[in-house]
Amino acid sequence: MECASVVQAKQHHGLAEEHAADSLERLRQDLSSMKEMYKSQLDAIVTEEEADETRMLVPAMESEPAEVVDLPYPLAAMLIILTVTVLQSYGQSGMQAVLELYGEDGLGLTGTASTIVVSGFVAIYSFMAPVGGLVSDRWLGNYLTQWGSGWYWLAGAIIIQWTVIGLPHTLSVTLAVLGLSLTAFGYGMINPIQSIFVGDQFGPSQAKHKIAAFSWYYFCCNVGNVFGEAVCPLLREYTNWNLTLLTISAALLPACLIYWAGSRFYVKVIPTMQKRGTGEKRGWTTRKEDLESLWRIIPIFSPFPVFWALYFQQSSTWIIQAEEMNLYLGNFYVPPDLMPSLNDLMVLILLPIFGYVVYPFCDNIVGIRASPLRKLSAGMIMTVLAFVCATLLQVLLDHSEEYTVSIFYQFPQYFFISAAEVLVAVTGLEFCYSQSPVSMKSTVTALWYIATALGQLIVIGVELIPFENPATAFAVFTTLMIVVTIVFMVITLFYRYVDYNNLSAEDIEARPESLLEKGDPETVLVGDFD
Repeated sequence: MECASVVQAKQHHGLAEEHAADSLERLRQDLSSMKEMYKSQLDAIVTEEEADETRMLVPAMESEPAEVVDLPYPLAAMLIILTVTVLQSYGQSGMQAVLELYGEDGLGLTGTASTIVVSGFVAIYSFMAPVGGLVSDRWLGNYLTQWGSGWYWLAGAIIIQWTVIGLPHTLSVTLAVLGLSLTAFGYGMINPIQSIFVGDQFGPSQAKHKIAAFSWYYFCCNVGNVFGEAVCPLLREYTNWNLTLLTISAALLPACLIYWAGSRFYVKVIPTMQKRGTGEKRGWTTRKEDLESLWRIIPIFSPFPVFWALYFQQSSTWIIQAEEMNLYLGNFYVPPDLMPSLNDLMVLILLPIFGYVVYPFCDNIVGIRASPLRKLSAGMIMTVLAFVCATLLQVLLDHSEEYTVSIFYQFPQYFFISAAEVLVAVTGLEFCYSQSPVSMKSTVTALWYIATALGQLIVIGVELIPFENPATAFAVFTTLMIVVTIVFMVITLFYRYVDYNNLSAEDIEARPESLLEKGDPETVLVGDFD
């Protein structure tokens, strides 16, 4: 028989084991609670492969957790949106391709005045970008903003066509101002929100599809641009202004109708001034996170007005430069305003090369990740190279006999500016979408286009400076671009990437009819999209 002391010791040992087990169970429960508490924050952290060592990735803090919506691949919506994009890009690029010579030949303006018209037109539609962003984010939503603005754009194109039917000069100029203003208004409202509408069609599990969709969107923009910048100058050269401008209206009308007909296939994000499912207004409220997203991004965008000032000279000063050159390639005559279409053709070629060759080569072979800010920096360097080529070519023209230098010598500057466009424009759209909250995506993208408007003001300012020759002006732009490229690369060292949550159920105003929950057209749960 065991003595009483041994029995007592065993009892104490058993109690100790029970106490330890209880402590471990409580610790496990506490750890589980802590895991759940921080799970949403941990999930929000962006894991970027080989991220910059000097840069932190921080999660975006939303005021309320929301159920994340996942969606199937929006094939029908994307086909419709991309078709509309091609048609509208034809209308915009076709008008801009002939606008310089439309001012000179159609309206009887001087070369300098026509350049100012081109730059002013681009500046106006770029300054409309924040208006379109605010209207989309706050009041009407993306779909209605695009639909209404498309009709203003079409009306402007029709009015411009009236200016070339033999009306008195003063009346033609007045109608041209009205038509160009309506065109700038309509296109400017659509421009910053069209790419956001593309991104809205995808759910959180479709990150790769979303990135690819932005590239396809920009590809289709350039398909329309190629046709617009090729067909319209050729029609102007070999037919007349009336037929040239008629094709622009003929592209914009079906774009409006097709966009409206596809309404039931779109995912539509509710504007922030309206609560889903009720008519109650939220009022003009801006969250702290919204303001923080603006203050973080504005320094990144600040150097880009100079980039756009240089980029858009392919539709103004580069055309004037081409007029001094031999425009024959063999027996084929190349109209000077046809040359910008070379940019869009090169972009179509370079987009897949960069996406499937250059970026993977940098990531996997060189070991340097092609992050968004690195792509933007590389694009600015390419722009410098483009204007070095333009400057050297102008020096050659100034020291050669007139019309002896082949138009082929403009090829290098168009190559570099096209590479710059691939690196800057597509990356900029992706950056705007990923680095802004749901309630500010259109507004942030509008800031990107504001940089375009400021760039056109720079062009207008430089045009008013009495340079001795164009080579001096090109040299000034080149020097300015070198400076802002250095400034931009310094700014990127201090930027921290943020991953904002994807669309939640409460953000969605409408979904494709085929995905609506039966019996309740206003409510669709996440499970409905599986």
